[in-house]
Amino acid sequence: MSKDRTRPAPAVRRTGYVAAIVVFVVLWWIVGRLYGWGWPPFLTEEFGDVVPWLRFSLAVDIAFHAVYLAYDPRWFTAFGDGVRALVNAIVAIIILRVFPFDFSAYAFDWETLTRIVLIVAIVAAWIAAIAAVVKAIIHLMRESGTAPDWLPGAVPDDVSDPAR
Repeated sequence: MSKDRTRPAPAVRRTGYVAAIVVFVVLWWIVGRLYGWGWPPFLTEEFGDVVPWLRFSLAVDIAFHAVYLAYDPRWFTAFGDGVRALVNAIVAIIILRVFPFDFSAYAFDWETLTRIVLIVAIVAAWIAAIAAVVKAIIHLMRESGTAPDWLPGAVPDDVSDPAR
């Protein structure tokens, strides 16, 4: 059995999952308090309409990372990345539609720039979701031994390796 040198050891991956969960929990807490803090000053009352969606996105992130702690084969983490990217795209669309920002106090046209950034984020998230699904399928094919010969790594070194 040869070692897969492109993937960190399970203990390292799990440390990363725990760190991600901690970051997402902190973000969950911050998102719920931003408007009450009055910071940043360009947030409008409509920000309250997107808070549940932002928290939903963070909850999906937390849930997948919690599952990864116990179960993280490559196909599943790729699938999870795809789901998370789709959720992020949907939340970005909601933010774009609600647009809970008021940049009228600023000389620079922050509204246009913010809308462009949100649109780019939506497109990038959709691309990431598609790429993640393709990656999940490739990993499943490799694990099952059904990958075509032309696919690099078509024959896995050891499909029974739980670290895969």
